[in-house]
Amino acid sequence: GKSAVVRNVGSKYTAIFNVTRSGSYSLDVYIGQSAFPTSPYAFNVGPGPLSAEATTASGFALEGGLAGATVEVLVFPRDVYGNPILLASDSDVSMSISGGGDGAVLTI
Repeated sequence: GKSAVVRNVGSKYTAIFNVTRSGSYSLDVYIGQSAFPTSPYAFNVGPGPLSAEATTASGFALEGGLAGATVEVLVFPRDVYGNPILLASDSDVSMSISGGGDGAVLTI
């Protein structure tokens, strides 16, 4: 993304940048060719809000199954940039199954 260092009023400077990948980062600050004495500065970036469009699912149940057999579906919550999201609670996830010829709906 676009980044810049902007001089504010007086002797303050602001670094402007856009990070799309969650994770741990470090920011090195230089004055001319010399590293700032307390640099680098560590910071963490978390994922953005949940994106239904970027969330994926996989598992045997999506490929087919057998009557009476246990099947598994894995759901991978992601933000718009594809970063994995750890949901606050398992109750944030629900699924429903419909069909089977009788129109029944099973909520999990």
